[in-house]
Amino acid sequence: MADKRNRKRKGAIVFAETDYAKIQTLAAYMSQDDIAAMLGRTSRTFRKYKQEDPELARAVAAGKAEADQKVVKKLYDNALAGDHKAIEFWLRNRRPEEWGKDRGLNITHSGEVTLSTKEVEDKITKLAELLERTRNVIEVKAVELRGEHGSEGDAGDGDSTNLLGTREDETPD
Repeated sequence: MADKRNRKRKGAIVFAETDYAKIQTLAAYMSQDDIAAMLGRTSRTFRKYKQEDPELARAVAAGKAEADQKVVKKLYDNALAGDHKAIEFWLRNRRPEEWGKDRGLNITHSGEVTLSTKEVEDKITKLAELLERTRNVIEVKAVELRGEHGSEGDAGDGDSTNLLGTREDETPD
């Protein structure tokens, strides 16, 4: 980028204005290590350049801020649209004292059981996994039962029966 068009000073690259604009664009999508590699420099040398050249540091920071702002907007839009993961992420980061994982919440009952937030989350995760496995077993059994009953409920007249032997529009007693 700057190596071919500009002179070097004490081994450092002297950047042109257009180079700063390009670096700002790259910083929005690439790590500083990748930018350094593109310039044929080590990460350490690139960090040194940033310390010595405030315009380079500004270009990198502006590029990162631009990308961050796009992500924040998307996260915000997703949270407002009801995306539970986005909502959780937003709240954990914006209000960590209320929603953060490390807020030190302990649940105690009669002094006998004490669970940390992480322990509660782990138990909820295990319960969710158990629920999913149970649903899968039920689905498999339902398919097997349907197979055993063959087409009893489908006599071609449009009426269908469920696994309890009742029509879909009836409720069992």
